[in-house]
Amino acid sequence: MLDAGAIDPAVPVYRLEKGVFDMWAEPDVAIEAVGTGEKVARDAFFMELEARGVTEVTVIGVAADYCVRWAIEGLVARGFTVDVPQGLTRGIARPIAQVIAEDFADAPVRLEPAA
Repeated sequence: MLDAGAIDPAVPVYRLEKGVFDMWAEPDVAIEAVGTGEKVARDAFFMELEARGVTEVTVIGVAADYCVRWAIEGLVARGFTVDVPQGLTRGIARPIAQVIAEDFADAPVRLEPAA
């Protein structure tokens, strides 16, 4: 579980809970603001980011070669640049560095080195 108190309050943090690996596969998934609990439909959330001129997002998670990979793929397809902190993302069969190198070599995806 994410410790919202450990993050600078100026940084907006959101989470998504889903029932399948691919966050884009379920039609009625909501994004929740950590701290306030406010929820918004996933597609509306990303359309609002785009409308506000947000072009970069950071993704963290487990299953780098499954859940995180599909999240990145969908975000790139929607026009976002994706940052992935290596120290906050774990893989099952492949580490996140390998996933990015093999699956997103020509995509706007940046691996942030582990601290």
